[in-house]
Amino acid sequence: MGAVTNKPDILTPQEQSDLLQQAKAIHDKVCLIHAAQSESWWMLGEYCTLMQQRRLYEFLGYRRFDDWLESALSISRMAAYEAMRVWKALGELPRRDKLAMKKQNAKLLAKMPESKRRSREWIHKAQMMSEREFAAEVEADRVGAEKSEPKVHKLAKFEKSQWDTISRWLEHMRLIHEVERLEEAIELIAADHMAGCTESPMANSAENQNEYQVAG
Repeated sequence: MGAVTNKPDILTPQEQSDLLQQAKAIHDKVCLIHAAQSESWWMLGEYCTLMQQRRLYEFLGYRRFDDWLESALSISRMAAYEAMRVWKALGELPRRDKLAMKKQNAKLLAKMPESKRRSREWIHKAQMMSEREFAAEVEADRVGAEKSEPKVHKLAKFEKSQWDTISRWLEHMRLIHEVERLEEAIELIAADHMAGCTESPMANSAENQNEYQVAG
């Protein structure tokens, strides 16, 4: 809790009492607004995911999910996809657990392996730690896992038209999910596909061939 400044000593006891009641009322309202915003963010992720996975936007006359997003929402498409990603990763947690997390901590927890996303230890950390503390904890865990987890090297060859589409899709995922490593973007695409999110907003182009090595 931050430092509390001294109350003005020039006010009468009645004035101080009135202002105290006003301060408490505003405090309670701000807490309610904050809680409502947090719950709305989780609901945004849930309902946008349902709209996409069940292709419900088609019944509203939209050909693509992104077309519906741009028409229906005043927030950015990136923000909607981010809420959806977190919902897909953490949506099955009890409501009280989700609402107790800071939004940024929920985003970081959603990027962790499933075993840790379900871990009471990590859920508790996401709820109790500051954003800075939790980010440091997640980074330390990632570095430790990279040192211990075996690496698999794969070489893939694509037609250039295929690679044009794939590379743009990878960049799309990196921006939306705020990941730095290409391997993480590939993993997210695979996870989304398995979850039923198969619609790609990208288009094909040119020919020839590219080679790309995915190294751990």
